[in-house]
Amino acid sequence: MADMQYRAFVDDKLTFFEEVDSIDQAGVRAAKQNYKFLTTHRSLIGEEFRQLFALLEKDGENRDKFWLYCYYCSQMLAAYYQGYGKFDEAKKYRDYSSRIQQYANGSNQKVAGPSEAATETFIRSLQQHIGASIVELTAVPQHTSKIRDWLSITNITRIQIVFCRLTVKQSLLVAQNLHWLEKFERFTGTHIDVNAMVSVLDSPTGLFNILSVGIFVARFMINAGMLLKHTFMPSEAETDLSLSERFNNELNKRHCDLLNDVVWGSVNGLTNYAQYFNIAAPTASCILAGFLGFDVAMMMYRRHLAENDYLSKRTQYNYELAQLPDDAYEKMTMLQAQLAALDLSWQVTNATCWFNVTAAALLMSGFSASLMLTTPVVAPVCFLVGAIAVSMYLSADLYGSYHEKSLLKEIDPDNGDALQAVSEARNELLLSMAKNTFMPILFLTTVAVSLPAALVLTTLYIGYQCAPAAPKLPSSPTAPYLMVVEDELGALTSRM
Repeated sequence: MADMQYRAFVDDKLTFFEEVDSIDQAGVRAAKQNYKFLTTHRSLIGEEFRQLFALLEKDGENRDKFWLYCYYCSQMLAAYYQGYGKFDEAKKYRDYSSRIQQYANGSNQKVAGPSEAATETFIRSLQQHIGASIVELTAVPQHTSKIRDWLSITNITRIQIVFCRLTVKQSLLVAQNLHWLEKFERFTGTHIDVNAMVSVLDSPTGLFNILSVGIFVARFMINAGMLLKHTFMPSEAETDLSLSERFNNELNKRHCDLLNDVVWGSVNGLTNYAQYFNIAAPTASCILAGFLGFDVAMMMYRRHLAENDYLSKRTQYNYELAQLPDDAYEKMTMLQAQLAALDLSWQVTNATCWFNVTAAALLMSGFSASLMLTTPVVAPVCFLVGAIAVSMYLSADLYGSYHEKSLLKEIDPDNGDALQAVSEARNELLLSMAKNTFMPILFLTTVAVSLPAALVLTTLYIGYQCAPAAPKLPSSPTAPYLMVVEDELGALTSRM
């Protein structure tokens, strides 16, 4: 079945290059495509659009046919979003189509009048949005996507605070038991009330327990509701698909999220409210540690799904190359370039997936070790390992960017700009890791000592982050499957 899917897509592509000679013809052809074709080939269309545009951005002169096909793909993406009910995304792709049309017609060329900066503005702005937009082909309508994103952000923040709070708390208790604080008090002439500080750190536990269940319940309701909506209340375009096809499409998009939310909503409910289920606290901790292994397995499964997408697109490219006549040199060159870009993209995505698997394994190991190793001094180290694991999740995008630039440097080792890009990406990654690990610890320690001082620290930090010169987390424009991983942040952050 998969073979027939990419064959149908390739046949349509080959026919397009034979029959279409103008923007108008490309638009008419896109409008005639039925919604079933768009849904079946949505990932192939999206990847084709992203890679083709990236290549044309570098060398698009005298490649009118390829610009036409890029326009055709953008029109099909707009039609898919319109049919799916994501009208803002549909408008965005219609805008892309309009701007590609202008660029292809030469209105953005240097000889046409606008400055080079205008062309760069078009190219760069489109490039920045393409990757993130393509993977939203499988997302829910815009307002529910925003809600889901905020839930995921809330969840990762909750987990980050939990592990950093435990690190600070256990460190204080160890320092008290080893009489380090007494020595500090004698040296400084101050008094440190550890019990009061621990009480402050423990105060949000009830809220975190509620969030640990409520977030997953809310996410499950959103995904289940959208699955039912698109299955039983389809738009006019979606009626091109049968009820079973609509259900299977939605389930394929959401099954990882649905499984994740059911598992972690249930586990967190049982372990955080163990007393209501007559579960002993040590047993609850062991249950939680065991299910952290579920996260490792889920991350590996998501990598497997990303690999299947990559292999499917790679097979399509190879099949398409086999269909070309020997004299189709330009098409063959373009396809080989797309294939090379796809391979590079997968290397970045694969490395990033394993980076996240490592983070999940560290999280499981750190928490499990805190249960098995009874030496008090070990506890802060174990929870610090968990905090580092959460920092890895938060820095996964930067790791992908660093790995991508490292690969490009290997391809062109004599390129000084590539070497500088690797250095900058590495520094951003290390800064992000350090910031996401130690800033929450510093903040929580300050909260435990003095709330006014914590407010001052928070104000200064927000000012730094919002400053125009502050570094911003980049996305990786050549790693679409990495963006799929990013889109499932809620699943990656379902811990504790």
